[in-house]
Amino acid sequence: METFDPSVATALREGWPHQRALVTAKSKKSPEERAAAVIGAVDPVSVAWTQEVALAYLRGAHLGRKKPTPAELERMKGPEALGADELDAVLDAWGASRPYWFHLEHLVLLAEALVGADATVSAIARWLERRSPRGWGADAIGTTFGNAMTTPASLAFLVGFPLMRATDPAARRDELEAVRAKGPVGSTASLLLGLVLDGAGAARAAGVRHLFGLHFVDDADLIREISSTDRMYSSLSPRFAWLGGPEVLGHLVERARTGLPPWYATRAVDELGVFAAPETVDLLAVLASKSKSKSAALKWFAAHADFADTHRDRWASTPAAAEIAGVLGGAPAPKPAKKLGLTELRARTADLLRATAAAWRAAPDPAARVACLRDATREYADLCALAGLDPDPRAGHVFCVDGAGDAPPVPEILGLDGDATDAFCDAFDEAWSP
Repeated sequence: METFDPSVATALREGWPHQRALVTAKSKKSPEERAAAVIGAVDPVSVAWTQEVALAYLRGAHLGRKKPTPAELERMKGPEALGADELDAVLDAWGASRPYWFHLEHLVLLAEALVGADATVSAIARWLERRSPRGWGADAIGTTFGNAMTTPASLAFLVGFPLMRATDPAARRDELEAVRAKGPVGSTASLLLGLVLDGAGAARAAGVRHLFGLHFVDDADLIREISSTDRMYSSLSPRFAWLGGPEVLGHLVERARTGLPPWYATRAVDELGVFAAPETVDLLAVLASKSKSKSAALKWFAAHADFADTHRDRWASTPAAAEIAGVLGGAPAPKPAKKLGLTELRARTADLLRATAAAWRAAPDPAARVACLRDATREYADLCALAGLDPDPRAGHVFCVDGAGDAPPVPEILGLDGDATDAFCDAFDEAWSP
């Protein structure tokens, strides 16, 4: 699929954005404190990866989810360079932990940034060779990518990213092939290596049903098939649009309507706005209607004014049409929205519940009632994103049972009896898309 910048196409071919670039950045916090904040998180967080922070991260496998002690932070210090022996020790330490998938991805990609792609692939091959048969895992991988991917065996899959950027990929593939041949047949790590080395055939044989497991698969039909149903956060990557084509962008439009996780809302503009496809305009128009991503999305329209004007029919009837027309006419994009505190979130959710009750009363038929609830759930997801919260899988409780702030649930506001409340809840279930 064509990109606005040809260099981005090259980067996508090499696995972008699944790589880490080291930068220069100042902070009041120490490198160890900044790295510890990432290790202790349960969702991806933004961080400026300096060399010092990257080294501290790799040396932080001993940390847990709690605030680290001064002694634990001290253990994250070390030499300014990472040698082969220390990298082996780092992989062994992380191999004894149970981090989330994004922690392991950081581990592999930061190692690549520090020592290079070839050295990283070779180190992971050595690490696999040192593992006991039990350490290779015994789980089938068909549904692995729908779970938290806390098994260290996941490194056997993540090694595919630096492999794409190796200066001698044939030699590195030979190393991985050799270690796979020595490993337990049918083990988790062996099957994951198959996805890296054998591609679509291995993915189909293993019954992989989540996009994250298809990063190294050159099969657009399979990508599009899985994209139509996968809603895991780990599937949010421009690489799948690159591999699967505009249809994958179309799948992302509806996901954006129902609410992206807050950590991806603005990243989506940078990562998915690179494609010169009409579906990109559809997606950015939706993002321009969301408080969390509005500023970044409208700046995208201003920067791609000619393309947006050519595809005016894609956004002219969307909720953000007036604002898009404004920035195309030279108006400045708004500043990013401020984060909501929990008190304000409750108050604005209470206002939303009352407004939803009024819209329900005014709806002329059942279809219009479902539509008003769908609009309400999307606005609620937008409020949650402003508060730094994921789209709430318990939204039904807020609207139908619990209420929020000083507002009771919508059926109580409406004064519905038992049967009418059941009908309301059924309509909400029809409208709600988690």
